[in-house]
Amino acid sequence: MKKNGKRTVFIVAGIGTLLVLFVVYVFVLHVPKLRISPETTRVTEPLLPNGEIDFFRAYQEHFYPANFDTDENGYRIFVRTFGSPSYLSEEQRVFEHEKLGLDPENQPAMAFPEYPPSVVSEYHEKNPGEKPETSESLFRKPWTPEDYPMMVDWIAECDAPLDAAANMIRKPLFFMPLIPDRWTDESTRPGLAADIAKAGEGWNFNDLANRYQTRAYYRIAKGDTEGAAEDIVTILYLSNRVTQTGSFQRAFQGSMLESRSGGIPIAGNPGTPPDDDVLRKLQFARKDFPTRPVVDAFEMDRYVMLSTLQACLRGEVNPNTGKKLPSFYLTRGNQNIMYSRINAFFDALVSD
Repeated sequence: MKKNGKRTVFIVAGIGTLLVLFVVYVFVLHVPKLRISPETTRVTEPLLPNGEIDFFRAYQEHFYPANFDTDENGYRIFVRTFGSPSYLSEEQRVFEHEKLGLDPENQPAMAFPEYPPSVVSEYHEKNPGEKPETSESLFRKPWTPEDYPMMVDWIAECDAPLDAAANMIRKPLFFMPLIPDRWTDESTRPGLAADIAKAGEGWNFNDLANRYQTRAYYRIAKGDTEGAAEDIVTILYLSNRVTQTGSFQRAFQGSMLESRSGGIPIAGNPGTPPDDDVLRKLQFARKDFPTRPVVDAFEMDRYVMLSTLQACLRGEVNPNTGKKLPSFYLTRGNQNIMYSRINAFFDALVSD
């Protein structure tokens, strides 16, 4: 009887141990495998070599206009004329050219005049004894060469490139393709948010808007309200084109650009007030601007969020901090639920 009792105890203890191990495995150690489906990852292809979704390519396939790599795209002409942004790596520069259907060996035909505040700063570095002018005033109030004599050459050089760029910006399509934020193996990409920020930003369109702003103030000071109105309208076009490129991240950047035009006082020179034609041009400038449905922006941001989640689950390193993205707690849960909840959130936004 004693032997049977011990045997029973051992059997019960063994079964209990197995049950504990089973519970630990199911609820602690076991991580359900991600199910690639419209309900979770939204898109099911293309895939990366490691089996993850290639959100970079999926974004291009779903959201790029058909004619972005032709001269219907003003940004393509822009890059061909002015080149790629200077701080892009060589791989990124070649990528942008080839994506736009341009020869990477192409040499820029034009260049923008120097950033106006830099002209003023460099002058005062070379002439420290002179009265310092405030460089920011160049795009805050009307100015003349008498106020800023160091800007005489800038005035002579600015018209050709700024006028050429204005024609490109005003084309109905001004689309900037994504550029990989980092040039690494595709399976270790950090997500689309950085790629969208990189698209076109290398040109720093804020600085380009400042150049139009500077010229507008100069034109107002010399009585050219029609020319100043053209510069204001160009900034509005640039804001619209950046906004139309994609997600709400780009819409925010576009709104910042538009603010550059809002403070330019077209009637800032009492001696030459704007006529009715100039005022009408400003009043109806946005009439023919293309608009992108809000649903499109929601869908783009859906891809951004899903790709960011994928990078976190992978334990991707944040290039800004050198630390891994917060993956530990995420990987202990059901990834299918995480992806599904993001999709459900955006589904609710789209349906409303």
